[in-house]
Amino acid sequence: ADLDHPHIARIFDGGATQGTLPFFVMEYVEGEPFDVACAKLTLEERLELFQKVCGAVHHAHRSLIVHRDLKPGNILVTADGEPKLLDFGIAKPLDRERESSKEHGRTDPGPMTIAFASPEQLAGGPITIGTDIYSLGVLLYRVLSGQHPHHTPNISTRELIRAIGYEVPNPPSRVAETEEAHRRLAGDLDAIALKTLSKRPEDRYDSAAQLAEEIQLHLDDLPIRAWRGTWFGRLRKSARRNKLAVAASVFLLTFSLSVTVLWRHAIQQKTEAEQARAQAERTRGFIVDFFKAVEPDRSPGPGVDLKKILDSGRSTLEKALQDEPQIRADLLGTLATIYHALALWDDAMHLQEQAVEHRRAQRPRDTRKLAVDLNNLAITLHARREHGRAEALLRESLPLWNELGDPFELNVLASLGATLIGQDKVQEAIEIYEQALERSRSSAPTGHPKIASIYYGLGAAHKRLENHAEAEQYLVGALDAYQRDPDAKVSRIAQVHSALGEVLHTLQRFTEARAHLEQALDSRQRLFGDRHLGTAASQRKLALLLIDEGELEAAESLLKQAGDTYSALHNEGGAAEVRRARDRVSEISSRRGSEAEPGTMAAVFGPS
Repeated sequence: ADLDHPHIARIFDGGATQGTLPFFVMEYVEGEPFDVACAKLTLEERLELFQKVCGAVHHAHRSLIVHRDLKPGNILVTADGEPKLLDFGIAKPLDRERESSKEHGRTDPGPMTIAFASPEQLAGGPITIGTDIYSLGVLLYRVLSGQHPHHTPNISTRELIRAIGYEVPNPPSRVAETEEAHRRLAGDLDAIALKTLSKRPEDRYDSAAQLAEEIQLHLDDLPIRAWRGTWFGRLRKSARRNKLAVAASVFLLTFSLSVTVLWRHAIQQKTEAEQARAQAERTRGFIVDFFKAVEPDRSPGPGVDLKKILDSGRSTLEKALQDEPQIRADLLGTLATIYHALALWDDAMHLQEQAVEHRRAQRPRDTRKLAVDLNNLAITLHARREHGRAEALLRESLPLWNELGDPFELNVLASLGATLIGQDKVQEAIEIYEQALERSRSSAPTGHPKIASIYYGLGAAHKRLENHAEAEQYLVGALDAYQRDPDAKVSRIAQVHSALGEVLHTLQRFTEARAHLEQALDSRQRLFGDRHLGTAASQRKLALLLIDEGELEAAESLLKQAGDTYSALHNEGGAAEVRRARDRVSEISSRRGSEAEPGTMAAVFGPS
């Protein structure tokens, strides 16, 4: 009676034979397996059908029953298009599960289908609602892409179990069979599927009902909760969907600054320093929160030029708060962060230089904010390839972090190593990275992002020295560490894929190299869009590989896109590299079918 639900097959009776073989007498359901039925439906119809399954699972969970073996064969779709959830024969009451877990420490996973089992289920951990949520995630992945997130035709059971436990699956859009499917899955549906497939149960949806609601938000073209991009990704999405909501930021920013100035004069005679500091934090917090959380009001309209919006806010800032250096420095740093995210490094640098100037002149000195601004300016200078200036700023900030006793010092050491590589001081960079690695081992586990960034730096250094085996080893370690971290930034993982792809390209392991370079390009396109220097770099690197593989037409297409981006963003260095590559394509094409010598492009252009 507890499982009386229109989408759950009814159980009439149960017991055991004389030979103690358990049995259940269930409702007879005539229908097709869930995945077979979905193959005949549109994407929207599949999602609506999946929501009904979520409703049935949620009903079971409310009755304290966890299914433990959700898979297409256990969900039949009737001729009327209604799903029926079957086989509660291995289901287990949650209250008994909790008692068993408390008593024995580990849980007997019982019967299960490995391909649809959760990481904790395979490891013998506690069986919870999250176990079924994960299985729903595998089912959703199949609904979206037609494939299993980890299963491939030749994978062994041992490899599959390891992949489920440790490897982050590709987004469904990445394995979609058509360009149209890729376009429709990229973004929201990728994020929903990957959240549902999180390794840790607490990182998944709280309930099957919440998962169904998330899908409904997507179907209604509303913002979803599971967006795994950065706050900048949310801003980009919001801007594309509604011009008015984002454009309003200019007015709100102007209004905020004006109120700040008026407020300052009103309280000047009473606890001025303390209140100004609080106002600085509130003002900065308002702007950061706005750019993180701005959402569309669902009115149609074309996208907006985010740079124009930022430039307008910057113009307003330059006319205000001239006598409030602390508030001004906070806002300069905030706007610089957004410019940097857009790869508008010249604008970011000018704002960060002003912020650092204010911090240095401030009395008493705010050590932490000075250290942060020095580090941010150094990162921007590194992006601009002004490695010498970046190194000087990072060395200036290191004693400040040491004074604060802040573990962020390890990040600064990793950044310092990168600037040294940029100046061809590679051996010195390796010493810095090894120093950071030694310090980090006492405070960070193997899969910690700090370890990942240091491994990446060591990989980049050995790549520059053409120690390709060592470079591959460290880069694989960095990728593994990032993939173990559920909060790892997509941009960081893409960076490692890019570098590893280049190394494998140089080693002429073209198939492996292509997989990594394509993953880097796909991630950067989803995260940054087409007009971004990171995307252009990935297009160029993949094109070099395609040239070596003889796919000249595809390479030329990528190079054209990259060249257009470099020109639009006034990046002469990148544009020059693209021109050289396109000249090479023309030269090979003119040979009338002759093939490019393998490995030549990597040798000509080298790492970047």
